[in-house]
Amino acid sequence: MQFQKFAGTLVFPFIIIFIALSFNLVFLIFAIRENLEKIFKSFLILSGISGAGFSLTILFHTLVYAAFKGSFWADLIASHGITLNIFFGILISLIFPLGFIVGMIGSIVLFIKRRKDKNS
Repeated sequence: MQFQKFAGTLVFPFIIIFIALSFNLVFLIFAIRENLEKIFKSFLILSGISGAGFSLTILFHTLVYAAFKGSFWADLIASHGITLNIFFGILISLIFPLGFIVGMIGSIVLFIKRRKDKNS
């Protein structure tokens, strides 16, 4: 009974992460396959990788702590837990969002510029 409560609380976040990861992978495949300008394609790929990396980092962080909890690795994780939290925290809160924002702003600017050039 206790496990069912615990497992039920974990299902919803994994579904959200899976949906976000799937969306970003489709976005990446679209960006890679389309015949676009090199710089526009680079911005799209940057935003897709950042979004997928964000989802994978959250998933990996959760799985690492869940896998090692209660095992002989627990002492190792406890001694290096602050280091791992800092590493995952920097990736989740700084690196991936920054990459996503740069990729999206660059894509939007190039899209608008390209549209103006076609209309002119």
